[in-house]
Amino acid sequence: MTTGRSKRQRLDHIVRTALADQQEQSGINVDDLGRFAREFLRPHRRAIVLTFFALLTWASIAYFFAMTNRYLIDRVLAPEMRTPSLSMDRRHVLIVGVLFVAGINMILHTIGMACHWVTSFLTLRIGQTMAISFRERIAQKLDALHLGYYDRTQTGRIIARIQSDVGRIQNTIQGHLSQMLVEPFKLTVGFGVLFFMNWRMATVLAVAAPVYAGVFIWLRPRIKRNGTAQSRLSSRLYGLTAERLSAVQVVQVFGRERSELGAFSRQVHNGVRLAQRHALYNQGLGFAAASVSTLATGGILYFGLSAVRKELHGMTLGEVVAFVQLSQQVFQPIQSLTGMAAVMQVAMVSLRRVFALLDEPGVAGSGRIRLSGMAGKIRFDNVTFTYPTQTHPALQDVSLDIQPAEHVAIMGPSGSGKTTIFNLLLRFYEPEKGGIHVGGVHLSDVDASSLRRHVRYVQQEPFLFSGTLMENLRYGAPQSSIAEIVEVAKQVEMHDFISKLPEKYETEVAEQGTGLSGGQKQRLALATALLTKPEILLLDDTTSALDSQTEARIRETLSKVLEGRTSLTITQRIATARNCVRIIVLEDGRITQSGTHEELRLQEGFYRNICKQQDAL
Repeated sequence: MTTGRSKRQRLDHIVRTALADQQEQSGINVDDLGRFAREFLRPHRRAIVLTFFALLTWASIAYFFAMTNRYLIDRVLAPEMRTPSLSMDRRHVLIVGVLFVAGINMILHTIGMACHWVTSFLTLRIGQTMAISFRERIAQKLDALHLGYYDRTQTGRIIARIQSDVGRIQNTIQGHLSQMLVEPFKLTVGFGVLFFMNWRMATVLAVAAPVYAGVFIWLRPRIKRNGTAQSRLSSRLYGLTAERLSAVQVVQVFGRERSELGAFSRQVHNGVRLAQRHALYNQGLGFAAASVSTLATGGILYFGLSAVRKELHGMTLGEVVAFVQLSQQVFQPIQSLTGMAAVMQVAMVSLRRVFALLDEPGVAGSGRIRLSGMAGKIRFDNVTFTYPTQTHPALQDVSLDIQPAEHVAIMGPSGSGKTTIFNLLLRFYEPEKGGIHVGGVHLSDVDASSLRRHVRYVQQEPFLFSGTLMENLRYGAPQSSIAEIVEVAKQVEMHDFISKLPEKYETEVAEQGTGLSGGQKQRLALATALLTKPEILLLDDTTSALDSQTEARIRETLSKVLEGRTSLTITQRIATARNCVRIIVLEDGRITQSGTHEELRLQEGFYRNICKQQDAL
């Protein structure tokens, strides 16, 4: 008893923990089923209508089978059974009657098989097409999402939306759409036919049905709660797996393999426990349905056969057989609908999670002004910004003027807001206060895509896609010629390295650039940006992974390619900063120093301290 209670308490704890997961509390209360029908099922309305009529035909066949069996027993077999011996004529009539019923049943069976094939094909096509639409909508949304969503959501959980949740919805459509369409019809018509045939025996079913409904009503909230927890636990497992795979080197360096395996194993076992409880609930519903169905069928047989034996109410044996057969057409929809309800509870959780993702706010509304060029200055007017996951502002009342073709270095300690300036300029985030202008136009009035065509951002840790070097270089300028690519590769000191590779520019790059050094990845990223001929170039410490000789050559190259372009360079190297027209120092989100190298090296502060550390005074 104690063991059973502790097991139940452990399961309840798993459910509460899963339901309390903060990363899963972003659902939006909408008419999920109505929205799903409008946005994803409406395009398939013709196929759904055809499926519905095929299902009606298929469902009606059961009633025709019952009627033919009744005819066979009452009109063909019963009269002959009362005759001690059969003449040749009577035997011929009996054989013809049996063959007639067999032929009708065969035709009915053929029609049923055809209808079943049509419904299976159509529901499969609807489910697959719907899944494609869902995944395309999600992929489009992920490209347009506000970066704050990625700050607070694990990558694995996003993958869970695309794979697990959409897959669950697809399986529900393919496996249960036909039931959703036809079972209510079968239940309603079945009761009507049974009451029409014999209201006395139908009353037995009418009394038994509420017993089963009571069991379902009692289990429904438990099924819903357990299904929600199970879905969230699955999402957490996706997140844990993706996170640990991306940090596998860290895990191995610190010798945490056993600990991580334990954490993963606990999540898997918790998921299995919840799946077992969910199966137990479903089995409970199935057992209740089977028990009620068996008792009701037994009652019908007892009442019907007693009436036949006593010749009461004009009851015939064929009518009893048909009634028992049709009663299954009432209990079968009840079992299907309640079993489907358990599945629908889980599918609704997935549907709500997908819609929550689709309803996430995207980037700020794109303005109507499309920039054909950016031959104007950049101005930050008292800009303040705080990241969604933080409470302390990343930038506080920052005002900054950058003239056309000016080269500006941005320096400061870690966390001072340097990269935030880039994020705001690219409209990855919107400032809380103040405004940003480009060429005299407020950034909120500018079309974001046209803005980013003129601004290129080279990150400190560049990302390379799996594919060839050529494909990575052409990522921002797909129409670039081979000559242009080679020229840019030479500018960033990469052509000689690439030429020595067996496949040269067609060499495959592993995921995230595995196999390339940090400096090589930075130079490839720089070449990709330069190939698009940007007017503004944002460089985030792009020479940090280079040796001193290569860094010197890159600086010389940059001094040439940046002519006529506005550039902002985040750096901690005095050798890079001194080549810029102006140096801006950020500390704790505020501009504390601004000037040339010669001016700032004489002032007490962050820049002078860096000069001392690098022997650049």
